[in-house]
Amino acid sequence: MSDLVTLVPKFVARHYACGAVNSVVSNPGSGFSGAELFRIETATGCFALRGWEASAERRRRLEESTAVICFAASKGCDALLSIPQLTRGGERLAEEAGYLWQLSHWLPGQPDFNSFPSLARLQVALAGLAQFHQATLGLRTRRGVCNAIPCRLVECRAIANYLELLKDPIQREPNPQLQQVAWELWQRVAFCSPGLFDRGQPLGRLEFALRPVLGDIWHDNLIFEGERLSGFVDYTAIQDDAVSVDLARLLGSLRLDGEVPWQAGLAAYQAVSPLSADEQKIIPWLHESGLVLGGLNWLKWIFVHRHEFPRADAVLQRMQELSRQLLELASAETSWRC
Repeated sequence: MSDLVTLVPKFVARHYACGAVNSVVSNPGSGFSGAELFRIETATGCFALRGWEASAERRRRLEESTAVICFAASKGCDALLSIPQLTRGGERLAEEAGYLWQLSHWLPGQPDFNSFPSLARLQVALAGLAQFHQATLGLRTRRGVCNAIPCRLVECRAIANYLELLKDPIQREPNPQLQQVAWELWQRVAFCSPGLFDRGQPLGRLEFALRPVLGDIWHDNLIFEGERLSGFVDYTAIQDDAVSVDLARLLGSLRLDGEVPWQAGLAAYQAVSPLSADEQKIIPWLHESGLVLGGLNWLKWIFVHRHEFPRADAVLQRMQELSRQLLELASAETSWRC
């Protein structure tokens, strides 16, 4: 990281016409996207510089997501998006030091919806998401099954095997705090997973209008300045799918009056872009499967794949949040279901 920090001013000067770099702050926040992140102050403003380890697959995905963002911006969503800047060579990607880089304006504000929840904030966030979906519909659309459902059904088949595989390494974990958090998460995944596959199977046969969606839009990726939505960040998970995927992911992560604001959120979204009956129908299962498989994935990353994350405290917080959401899921009334 320190080597990259020293390279940033010269790199920016070589590739971008944004003025001299006055300051560089590395990796603010606690994101999990795998990107190197720098906040840069220049003579012309504040920018975010993101870098990913270079590979052909990473380049392809970044080029695809960037094309979606630029198209949506051209259709009226520019105020909600942090658009990658053009390099001196006219590209929106630069490669150097084994990384692929993008420079974009830093969105003012904080990802603090759940710290300061309000109906007004909820409405502008969901209206903004609907606006983005309406814009990407103009880029490309086709009819098909929700791509997330068959993928998750495959993962659901393996839940029991992974729970058995994880039991021993979690119980033997020497870090008492990690062991306690992980075991609690394991128990709640185990409690909420039965029947998930059977409930999802019939939903996997429904067809929808598929278009680019954000894929990983949750409270950490909503930036607010007061009641105003500055925009969305992190576009690395953009993919073609049903809009229900974004709605389940985002609404399931928000809290208003201590509860998930399903009805208020869907009403705000549909004031801009109406949903079909089937688009509403799959949201509960996408939410439930996302929590169960998300919790399981964190346990797999730590205790099977032995991933190391730069901030252990952020990992624990994310696991605790998933555990709390699974507890809510286990005890929730079904009145919110669409």
